[in-house]
Amino acid sequence: MSGSSPTARAIAEMRRLGWMAQVVERWNPHARVRQDLFGIIDVLAVDERYCYGIQVTSGSNHAARRTKMSLSTKALVWLRSPHRRLEIWSYSKKKIKRGGVAFKYELRRERLTVESLASDPGAPQGMESEG
Repeated sequence: MSGSSPTARAIAEMRRLGWMAQVVERWNPHARVRQDLFGIIDVLAVDERYCYGIQVTSGSNHAARRTKMSLSTKALVWLRSPHRRLEIWSYSKKKIKRGGVAFKYELRRERLTVESLASDPGAPQGMESEG
C-alpha cells in the first residue's frame, strides 16, 4: 500500500479490525471539490457497538481537521447520539532504516468528544454551554 491514499489505508485498517466501512465523501464536479458527509465525515464504519464517523487526512492536516470539527454544530449533533463516535485518522510518512532508506506510514487516531471539541481554541465561544 505504499502509494495508497490516506482513505484507502484507513479502509484497509477498518476492515482488518473487522468493521464494515464505506467511503461517504463524494466529488462534486460542478464545484470541483470533495464534499464530506455532513461536512465532517469521509468514511462511515460500523462494528457491533458503534457507528463511527471518521475524517481521514494526512498527518500535516490533523490539527486543521480538529479545528474544522470544533466549528461544526453537526459534529456535536453526531456525538450526542448514544452509539456514535467521531474520530480523526491521519497518516504520517516515517523514515525507517532497512539496509537503505525506506518509509512506512504511521496512523494517528484521535477520538473526539463533545468536551474535546468545546475546548478546542478554534471553537466558537459559548459552545461549552450548548445542551
